[in-house]
Amino acid sequence: MHRDVQKVGLINLGRERKPRSNAENRGFCFRLQSLLNVTVLIIATMFVIGCFNSSARAADDEQLPGDDSVAANSVANDDSHQNIVLPTEPGDHKLKFRTHIGDRAVEMSYLLHLPPDYGDANKKHPMLVFFHGIGECGTDLAGVYALGPMTLLKKEGGNATFAASCPFIVLCPQCPPRGQTWDTDFMYKASAELVAQTIKKTRTDPDRVYATGLSMGGLGSWCVAEQAPDLFAAIAPLSAMEWHPDQALQQLKYVSVWSVVGLDDQLRFLNGTRAMDAALANGPLTQRFTYLVGNGHDAWYPPYQNPQFYEWLLAHRRPSAAEKKKIDAMSAPPTTQPLPSAPGHYLLNFAIKIGDQPYDMDYTLYIPKGYRPDTASPAMLFLHEQDTIGPDYHDLCVHGPDLALEAKPALKSNFPFVVISPRLPIKCDWQTPGMTQALLALLDHVSQSINIDQDRISITGINAGATGSWKLANEASGRFSAIIPVMIDGDLLPGDDQSQLVSNLPGRAFIKATASSSIDRISALIGRSNLDWHLAKLSDNSNAIGDLSVYSDHRLLKWLADQRRATPPESTASKS
Repeated sequence: MHRDVQKVGLINLGRERKPRSNAENRGFCFRLQSLLNVTVLIIATMFVIGCFNSSARAADDEQLPGDDSVAANSVANDDSHQNIVLPTEPGDHKLKFRTHIGDRAVEMSYLLHLPPDYGDANKKHPMLVFFHGIGECGTDLAGVYALGPMTLLKKEGGNATFAASCPFIVLCPQCPPRGQTWDTDFMYKASAELVAQTIKKTRTDPDRVYATGLSMGGLGSWCVAEQAPDLFAAIAPLSAMEWHPDQALQQLKYVSVWSVVGLDDQLRFLNGTRAMDAALANGPLTQRFTYLVGNGHDAWYPPYQNPQFYEWLLAHRRPSAAEKKKIDAMSAPPTTQPLPSAPGHYLLNFAIKIGDQPYDMDYTLYIPKGYRPDTASPAMLFLHEQDTIGPDYHDLCVHGPDLALEAKPALKSNFPFVVISPRLPIKCDWQTPGMTQALLALLDHVSQSINIDQDRISITGINAGATGSWKLANEASGRFSAIIPVMIDGDLLPGDDQSQLVSNLPGRAFIKATASSSIDRISALIGRSNLDWHLAKLSDNSNAIGDLSVYSDHRLLKWLADQRRATPPESTASKS
């Protein structure tokens, strides 16, 4: 190579030289060789220094190959990094983040999704931080699109409606593939630093930052939240193992939590969730743990595919200093709460046995605006679908009639019903032996304090809850005035013949228009009834949490309030 360099250099000089003697040639060659060796050494040194300086000037958040976004932050601990901005164009930006945790250099790729209206410079946006599972580690960011929120937001194969209305800045770090995991100290500390920097360098509302993740990423959301709890308003670890449950209550004192796990998941995930559940049971904020019947490790699918999951997150804000003082003064809610008497929407608890097993059954109670203790009000018992999800406690239940009442505040003005919405305990469904007796006991419990017209108690439910309402009305003949089964899935009809039910109880059945076989079956049942029955078809746009039009239809509500049970059972005492 040196000969080629020398030869090219001589040719490029472009000068003619007279012949030299052999001695002169040897001396000249020696001097030229030495000069060229020094030159090459200088050039190589300058190249290395240039590469180093170029790296030092590169962003914390460096543009990945194939992405249109602008390079952003500088290297951590570099004084210039505060002056460099992140991309501002709506859409997906693939970036790199570099920092040092102690003496260890950490580098990770990350995706930054900016919402469609990010162009409004005066608007602040909520941020959702997503931690992927162990199967999605890498550097090219393909894994962050595989599962979780980005499956809805990706351009090809996503959900265009959701993407167009999604308000979140979505931050998706990617764990490197070299055996690293989110629960390694330098990874969750670096991730917390990435979140903090991105909040500062984007138009993020710092009071509305949320973390979620699945499997290893669910564990990662626990880790990062306990590392930097002041960053987050709420977190949602899904199918996750535990993380320092002995420290969780103190660290997450001001952070709302919703964790989901499948009851058929591996014990390390199920027991891990239960450990965090027990650790946070007496927390002052919303600490919700959902155990999905029939789901294994993939219990993240129902939450991430349901808009109500994201609404739950958005309902939470990071508490202010004044609010933290109020939280500090709050005592843990009692296991059994006294029944309220004032109009409002409440989450309560009822200790009950289902069969021989004792349970604490949570339930929401809505007392209408026009309620008067000296006047009996009609009541509605609502049974949720099997995998219902929605806010609770401070944010109440977003499902069925509760959803209609909270989503359409004007409905409350003339809504006459006391609404009782029990929630299934762990490992139970509406078909569990003894469930009928438990639900009737709950009705009696509420009736002891709330003046309910015992002749005007209707029952309704969605999907599996609709099936449960059929069962309850059949087994408690004469207790109810009417039934409204809402069967969006269409195939969740009771297996036994329901001819006795439609002959004893008036009703309105709602079934998705595409469920033709279910429509035929219900039509045949209704055709044999002499009572006031009607079948309505729901649009194809009706979703798994129920059509708002069912529970906000004033004509339907008036019809329901006018229904009275035919013959009260002798064992039921009416409240005067």
